[in-house]
Amino acid sequence: MKHSLLLSVAYGLLFSPLATSAPTAKPVKLRVRSDDLEALRAKRADEATALYAYIAADSELNKRDEEATALYAYIAADSELDKRDEEATALYAYIAADSELEKRDEEATALYAYIAADSELENN
Repeated sequence: MKHSLLLSVAYGLLFSPLATSAPTAKPVKLRVRSDDLEALRAKRADEATALYAYIAADSELNKRDEEATALYAYIAADSELDKRDEEATALYAYIAADSELEKRDEEATALYAYIAADSELENN
């Protein structure tokens, strides 16, 4: 343990002058020509316009998709209502026909009873 500590101190003392004399980065001023800057600004504006157009188109597609979904749901609900209306109409027609049959059956029974009673009276 003592050797490694002494070795570290020796290396530190030996290399410290090298570390302090090492070259450092000097601040550099970046120069951009004004025409290059204008071209970069125009390019950035074009890219922003293209991005905005893409976002607007995507929003429009989402809106149309939602409208199509709502329209499909409306058509499906309307078809279901038409189907139920047809079923209800058919059921009403069936009930009306059944009632008519029962009424005619009762009338036929009454007529038969009347004829039977009349025949009975004629026979006596």
